Amino acid sequence: MNLTYELVVSYLLAQVPALQPEYDRLAKQEGEAPSPYLVFGDVLAPYLRRLLTADDSESLTHLFGAVEELARSEDPKVRNLVAIEILEPLVGPKAGGPGRRAVPFFGAATTVLANEINSHMTELDRRYSSLPLLTKIRWILKIGSPPRPRP
Repeated sequence: MNLTYELVVSYLLAQVPALQPEYDRLAKQEGEAPSPYLVFGDVLAPYLRRLLTADDSESLTHLFGAVEELARSEDPKVRNLVAIEILEPLVGPKAGGPGRRAVPFFGAATTVLANEINSHMTELDRRYSSLPLLTKIRWILKIGSPPRPRP
């Protein structure tokens, strides 16, 4: 199955029906269908944290089966969504605690994507660690990435 960005929310809700009430609340709050990034960040992320905290292996296995399908997508927007909203908080260089408990549930494509995001985030952190946080934020908002620090 090759999932597209336009279908990602309906796929997620079909695979994880427990998300539907929180999705409905968010849609009502937004006054329209929320974007995939909002759904993944405001609906899926808290649900995932609850599963990890409760150590609910059965639900985590099911959820990461769905994430694996998303990670296999040929649509780069879907893979970016998975990387940013799911994997970065779990495996990024500053991740820790319950997030690391998710790794055993990753499938092959999810693992590859997680390794890519971890490597990328580690390099960004190393490269830009000397810049003040506000400088980084301003540059990211303006042009997408901060300038290289001066030696």
